[in-house]
Amino acid sequence: MSQRERQQRTVATQEQVIDDTRASGLTLAFWRTPGGEGRIRITGDLPFGNRDFQFNESGELVGSGTGVAGACPVNLRVVG
Repeated sequence: MSQRERQQRTVATQEQVIDDTRASGLTLAFWRTPGGEGRIRITGDLPFGNRDFQFNESGELVGSGTGVAGACPVNLRVVG
């Protein structure tokens, strides 16, 4: 696989929560909104607060900022 092909590959994550509180102290939550936008929230011991990232349907970053909400949306469940 060429480098260009690797760069063009995408992954369609519907929801995922990674709780890495022992090693890094962070929790990462990935989810897709009903409108098809992707979201990532990183929470934990971050110097400027939790971070939120929003992606459009094509996977391009369209917004980011300091999050003020909880670790993950209420419709997600932690598995494992």
